Amino acid sequence: MSKETLLAVFFMFTFFSSVSTQMKECQQESSMINSSILRLKKDLLCGYDKTVRPVIHHLNKTTVYISLTPVYFYMDERFHTLAISCSLGMKWTDEFLKWNPTNYDSLNDFFFESVTIWIPGITTTTNPSKITGSAVEVGVSSKGEAYLLQDQYFRTYCELDHTNWPYDSQTCSLSLRTTSYYWPYLDLQIVKNSEEELKKLYNMKAPWILNSMTSVRHSSQLYQYQDLYAVAVTFSFYLQRHASFYNSAIVTTAIVLPLLVLCIFWMDPRSSSRINLCVIILICHVFYFQQMTASINSGSDSKPKIVTYCEGCVFLAALCLVSTIASQVISELSTGPYVLHQLSSWICSNRYAQFLLLIEVGVKDDSMEGSEDESSLISRNRRFLQQWKVFAVFIDRILFIVYLICYIYLYARYIPG
Repeated sequence: MSKETLLAVFFMFTFFSSVSTQMKECQQESSMINSSILRLKKDLLCGYDKTVRPVIHHLNKTTVYISLTPVYFYMDERFHTLAISCSLGMKWTDEFLKWNPTNYDSLNDFFFESVTIWIPGITTTTNPSKITGSAVEVGVSSKGEAYLLQDQYFRTYCELDHTNWPYDSQTCSLSLRTTSYYWPYLDLQIVKNSEEELKKLYNMKAPWILNSMTSVRHSSQLYQYQDLYAVAVTFSFYLQRHASFYNSAIVTTAIVLPLLVLCIFWMDPRSSSRINLCVIILICHVFYFQQMTASINSGSDSKPKIVTYCEGCVFLAALCLVSTIASQVISELSTGPYVLHQLSSWICSNRYAQFLLLIEVGVKDDSMEGSEDESSLISRNRRFLQQWKVFAVFIDRILFIVYLICYIYLYARYIPG
C-alpha cells in the first residue's frame, strides 16, 4: 500500500472519529437538559452545517416558494429608479430539521435565527448583494418545513414614460435570482397574492397607486454548464400616479390662465389697464411654465403633452400682448382712408356683425360739404375715432374666436386624462 493511500485512510479515520465523538458529546449534553425546547435545539443543531444544502441525497431538489407583497413605492424620476418597501416571504423544506414531536413534549414548531441554519441565497439582478443575509427568525415545523418572513427594501431601474404626466402610468420590474445553487438542485416557485391581500397591506395614500402586479418565473442556461440553469422570478408593478395634488395645482391653472387671456379681448381697446393685465397674465404664464417643468423633474426622453400645451399657451399670451398694443394704437387714430368708413358702416348695419360686437355702436355719416371750420374738424375727428374703435373691437372679437378654437384644440390634444 502506498504512502498516499495510507495518508488518505488516516485522514478519513480521523474525520469520522471526530464526528462520532462530537455526536456522542451532543447526545450526552442533550440528555442532561430538562427543557424540551433546549433539547430540541441542541439535537437539531448538533453536527448541522449551515453552508450545505439541507438534503439527505445530493440529487434531491430544494424548492423555495417565494412571495412578495409591496407596502410602499417611491419613484426617483430624475434617476429612473423605483424604491420598493415590501414584505418578502420564503418557504422550503430542510431535511435535517425534522423531529418526532412526541419526544419533545408535543413541540411541533420551533424558531431559529437565520444565521444558525441554511437559508436560500436570493439576490436582485440590479444589486448583487445577498438580501437574506440579515438575522431574522425562521420558523420550522416538525416535518422540516421552514418559513421566513422579513421586511425588505429594494431599488430597481425603470424606463419611465412621462407623455401623459401628471396622469401617467409606469411599469417597473424587479427580478430575484438564486446565488449559491442552480436548477435542478435549487428551484424557485412563485406564491401569488390575492388582490385583497395587496390592497390590505399596500399604503393607498402613497404617491403611486398600485393598479396591478404580475409575476413570472424564468430560467436561463449557464453557457459553461449544459445541465445547469439560473432560475429567477420577475415581479412587474403597474403603477398609477396619485394625481390629486397635480390636478389642483397644475391642470386647474392650465385652464384658468387661458380663460384670463380670452377675457382680454372683451375689454375696452383704449383702456390702459388692458395692457397692464395682459403683461401680468404673460408673466404668470412664464412663471407657471417654469414651475411645471421643475415639478416634472424627469430625465425621460418622452416630452410630456402638458409641456407642449403650456408652450402654446405662452406663445398665444405673447401674441395677445402684441395685439392689445396694436388695438390701442389703432383705436386712437384720428384719420383714416375712405375704406375705413365703408367697413365701419357695414359693421354697424350688419346684424351678424352687431351680434359679434355685443356693444351698441353708431357711426354718424356727416356730410363732407360745408366749410372746414373748427367744429366740423372736431366732428370729423370724432367720427374717425369712433370708426377706428369699431374696427378694433371687431378685430378683438375675431381674435377671441380664433383664440378659443386654438385653446380648445390644445386642451383636447395635449391635456392628459
